[in-house]
Amino acid sequence: MIICSVERQEILHETASGLLNQTVQPAAIILSVCAESSALPETRRLPLVRCIVGPKGLASQRNAAIALVHTRYTLFLDDDVELGPDYIEQMERLFAADPAIVAASGGVAADGAPDGKGIERQAAVKAIREYRGSRECVPFKDVYGCNMFVRSEVLRVEKFDERLPLYAWLEDLDFSLRCKRHGRIVRNRAALMAHLGTRSGRTSDLRYGYAKVANPWYLWRKSVLKSLPELIVRYWAKTTIANLLRALLSNGTGGVNFRKRLIGNLMAYRDLTLFRLDPQNILNIDDPAEKQIRTPSG
Repeated sequence: MIICSVERQEILHETASGLLNQTVQPAAIILSVCAESSALPETRRLPLVRCIVGPKGLASQRNAAIALVHTRYTLFLDDDVELGPDYIEQMERLFAADPAIVAASGGVAADGAPDGKGIERQAAVKAIREYRGSRECVPFKDVYGCNMFVRSEVLRVEKFDERLPLYAWLEDLDFSLRCKRHGRIVRNRAALMAHLGTRSGRTSDLRYGYAKVANPWYLWRKSVLKSLPELIVRYWAKTTIANLLRALLSNGTGGVNFRKRLIGNLMAYRDLTLFRLDPQNILNIDDPAEKQIRTPSG
């Protein structure tokens, strides 16, 4: 099991501690961080925990941890995820029964990321306990980056693209589409999870707005996204129009600065016209008012 984190010590500790209550415990919990300070001493002392330190960036942190994996399956978790108590058991049962499945995400009982407001840990636990939705396993186009259960043999071939820096938006889609070369991807709703969507500790809205234009462009250029109309309509038009409307209408709740996201979009379009649009450019964007907030996944 691999959890990447950046300076979210309390949240990371809660997530790592909760994993010890699984009906089938993980063989190891690898915490991939970019500084010693990102994991509390008490987190490091938890059973099964191993902590490694490397360069900042979701893709690079995951790849560094993959090198240490020697188990049949690997679970990638965000540091703000709550799992149902039998999540690992249900996933292992599914993968053992169907060798054609190479990657899966669990059923989402609650998710605080889409609206940017987040949910508390207690609410996440309650949502899992009271979930009454479908428990079926269904084919799915991709895995949800906050919880990805993968056959480890696939990781010998497919890694996360480190050209997508920092928060690495769309890294889960990129990884999923490459995993499909090796087998099926599903959503296993018998394995429940809840995503807190906590906003502290990641990328500024200015950089995130830039990435929302640059990252799908990059995936289209490397033929992961096949359709230019899909790139323009689904990714560019959708995000730019949404940010424009929310910048005009939002009252600032949820801590999202839609004006900055819109400015980030426009900076990316400018670079597109100058033939220099690239995901790596966010590393050179200076945001003096950056609050190190967490952007939503997926």
